[in-house]
Amino acid sequence: MRPYKRLGDVPRKRHMRFQTDGRMLYEELFGREGFSGPSSLLYHRNMPEGAQDVSEGPADLMTPEHEQVHENAHLKGYELTTNGDIVSARKWLLLNDDIRIGLAVPARQQEVLYVNGSADEVLFVHMGKGVLHSQFGTLGFDRHDYLVIPRGTVYRIDLEQPTESRVLCLEVSGFVDVPDRYRARNGQLTEIAPYSERDFRGPDALESGDGAAEVWLKRENHVSRYMLDHHPWDVVGWDGTMRTTSSSAPSRRASSTGIPRR
Repeated sequence: MRPYKRLGDVPRKRHMRFQTDGRMLYEELFGREGFSGPSSLLYHRNMPEGAQDVSEGPADLMTPEHEQVHENAHLKGYELTTNGDIVSARKWLLLNDDIRIGLAVPARQQEVLYVNGSADEVLFVHMGKGVLHSQFGTLGFDRHDYLVIPRGTVYRIDLEQPTESRVLCLEVSGFVDVPDRYRARNGQLTEIAPYSERDFRGPDALESGDGAAEVWLKRENHVSRYMLDHHPWDVVGWDGTMRTTSSSAPSRRASSTGIPRR
């Protein structure tokens, strides 16, 4: 089985009446494949879908170059200058229909909440440290950590020193998970895997947010700005296997797929 985590207060059984301080809570199923795939159940104080206003945001319309002849390319990532925040500063270097690979050298902190509705995100922190905030809670990270952010996660990244940070960014249209060849029949990672369950870290404390909140949603390379009626970080508890994850840098025998370790 995949690593299960529980944080905060959840009811004794799934899909039953649950309340706190005399108020009924709203159960949200966060997953990939409806009721048949990996998922988590989150319990909100308020209805998460309510929105006051929706407007158009910036577009991200980079398309692959159709070269007639294959040529060598020198990607001078270290020559990038600081710009924007951890989201808007992303400069895409390689891309196709399945994955985008780029770099971010931010100039300031991320202020607006962000959610990628089209892809899982994998961020490798080449330089810097900070905290990832989401509806799943707070997750601290350090230099040479990988952050895995499932599609649909509403998040904000606080960097300790934005201008001193460099992040490798991957947007993956498929489901980022451990390859089946590294799993035993019961789902446990085997001894031939380049990492183990010990290397994965999940959120360790719930977030708290009140009032309306602005969220930027990226979907099909376009960004929409949503003004939500209630802050999405009003979760009193959740459990399951879908969540934000952090892991250490790869070892010498790490694979090019999955989530590596040191």
